[in-house]
Amino acid sequence: MAGPEGEVTPAMLGFYEAIARGGAACIFLGHAFVHPLGKASPKMTGIHDDRLIPGFRSLADVIHRHDCFVFAQINHGGSRIQGDVRSL
Repeated sequence: MAGPEGEVTPAMLGFYEAIARGGAACIFLGHAFVHPLGKASPKMTGIHDDRLIPGFRSLADVIHRHDCFVFAQINHGGSRIQGDVRSL
């Protein structure tokens, strides 16, 4: 549900808040790419750039509002990516 650059979107905020509101103790976010060349799918969340911090802060806030913890998984798409990983 992330935006084109991997940013948190309003849809993501609503989705994860609904899970937290429903009584989850901890939410494990879908994997987030750590480098632009490691993006494995079009709507994948990115965690590779400081410009994305405000979105993650908003996401944490809506989840924490419901006494729920959140855990971010990091990932690099490896052989699933469409780029030259040798340039990393």
